[in-house]
Amino acid sequence: MRVIRLKCALKWRILLFAGLAGVTASRAFTDESQTSSSLIKVDGVELHYVVRGSGPALVFIHGALDDYRMWEAEMEPFGRYYRAIAYSRRYNFPNDNAAPVADYSAIVDAEDVAGLIQSLKLGPVHLVAHSYGGYAALFLATRHPELVRSLVLAEPAVLSWAADRPASQPLFESFMKMWQPVREALQRGRDTQALEMTLEYFEGKGAFQRLPSSAQQVLRDNLEEWRALARSANIFPPLPPEQVARIQVPTLLLTGARTLPIHQFIDAELHSLLPHASSVTIPQAGHEMWADNADACRDATLKFLRDIDAGTPSSLPESR
Repeated sequence: MRVIRLKCALKWRILLFAGLAGVTASRAFTDESQTSSSLIKVDGVELHYVVRGSGPALVFIHGALDDYRMWEAEMEPFGRYYRAIAYSRRYNFPNDNAAPVADYSAIVDAEDVAGLIQSLKLGPVHLVAHSYGGYAALFLATRHPELVRSLVLAEPAVLSWAADRPASQPLFESFMKMWQPVREALQRGRDTQALEMTLEYFEGKGAFQRLPSSAQQVLRDNLEEWRALARSANIFPPLPPEQVARIQVPTLLLTGARTLPIHQFIDAELHSLLPHASSVTIPQAGHEMWADNADACRDATLKFLRDIDAGTPSSLPESR
């Protein structure tokens, strides 16, 4: 699961909701582009998306409690080289879909993005994905390899792997001690309590209250996804390591230098399994690396992708 951004991302969110995003250094979307998202239906499920640029197709996949707005600051720099597409997963803002399926998980998201790629006639695409979105990207690469040209994964939340190993089980159990009461609060309609407990786990006591109302609203905008996961019987579906080991596309793993131990464990497992993986540690960043140090994430990702498109081996430094 994603760590809620309280630093850099909070800064741009405050500016965004104050109507000042267009004058920030990151040059996020203007108010006009905020309202110009497109809508596509995939097997009856609506998915809102935005597009910038032309060239090889690149799809951004956000993490939990977020939406396509996560990638606003990246659309222009990536749009210089790619047809950059950021979409909101099915239960995230501003989508309006029916009651959640009982087994909603990253597998469902993977099939959604497969439908998006096929409907827009994009594939194969570069995928840049974060956290639970990275989990979906891995399922897509194992189930629909013909749709994937490369993977850039920022700490995909394959938490089931930690649950399967005795040495890492305490890491998974620590997360579940937070998730179970959050899940119960959501099922009882106690949304604010659920958000308070979530942020307390990741950022300390009183973290939710310290957010301005505009930033709190962003989280509330995406609570339907949190509710869908709370109702799901399959929040962390098994991702067989032997299937991951068969992924043949170039893959870049981004790891925050000060991320949580469970994400360090998962990234190490991925690096050992993926046959064409390189790794970069993002300095001065945690799990929310695209907010904590967007420049480093952007530079590493563009270098990796441009080398692929040029047909040259990546010269990114290995972090392990």
